[in-house]
Order: sequence, then structure tokens, then C-alpha cells
Amino acid sequence: MDHNDNGSAILFGIALLYFLPSIIASARRHQSAMAIFMINLLLGWTALFWLIAFILSLTNAGANERKMLAELRRIRSDVPQAVPFDGEERGFARPDARSDHFAYTVNQIGWIVITILAIFVVIMLAANAGA
Repeated sequence: MDHNDNGSAILFGIALLYFLPSIIASARRHQSAMAIFMINLLLGWTALFWLIAFILSLTNAGANERKMLAELRRIRSDVPQAVPFDGEERGFARPDARSDHFAYTVNQIGWIVITILAIFVVIMLAANAGA
């Protein structure tokens, strides 16, 4: 491993650490993940705003909403329906948990791609500054 490869690995590690609040917020499905990402991206270079983004990524924002949604789903499933719903007969399907999971997966992949691109830009800028 030559000096340039070692420097790239160090820059990648620094960029990964820099975007740690955004990665945590995305992984935790934080309600304010986009705001945390923007704070991290634009103001994270200051230790104060990086710390704020990090603390925000660890908060439970959105947990109450998820609990309420789960309770509403439970209540809805307990209520008997007068007429059984068969979406296939009417040409549309009943939404299920798989569609929610798919939407989350697409959103998660989007955050990962944005984070990787931001890390790449930071590495390229640092490499050009050192050249």
C-alpha cells in the first residue's frame, strides 16, 4: 500500500466519521433525518453543530408517532368489516406492510447513496487541495 492509498483510506475514515450523525439518523429512521443531514453537511465542520447533529440523531423523535401508528393498526385490525374487502375483484390491491417496507428500503438506499457521494466529494476536494 503506497502513501496515496493510505491517505485515501484516512480521508475516507474522516469523512465517515464526519457523516456519522447522518448515518445514525438514517439507520434509526429518524423523523428529522433530512434536517440532521443538512446540518451535518453544511455546518458539521464546526464542532458545535456536529455535536448538535450527533445528539439529534440519537434522540427518539418520531417514536411516539410510530407507537400511535402501531396502535391504530392494531385497533383497525380488531374492528370487524361488514363486507370483506377483496381488492383483486375491483382491480386494486390492499396496501400491506411489504409496500411500507419497500418505501423505507428505497429511502434508506437514497440516504446511503447521498452519504457515499458526499464522502466522495470530500475526498476529491481534499485530494485536490493536497496536490
